[in-house]
Amino acid sequence: TYLSNIYLQSGQLESVLPDWKPNDLNIYALYSSRKHLSPAVRAFIDHSEDYFKLHPW
Repeated sequence: TYLSNIYLQSGQLESVLPDWKPNDLNIYALYSSRKHLSPAVRAFIDHSEDYFKLHPW
């Protein structure tokens, strides 16, 4: 759905099984240690979490 969503919304694609929904997928962020976590990595993780809460493909 992530790659095709823009085409579904524009009408270029049409859903043939509208009642069928794919299984949810989890996204994981792996990093070595919270103790030595750089601010950039923490910001990326926080941003990703917020983004995917708003865009649940």
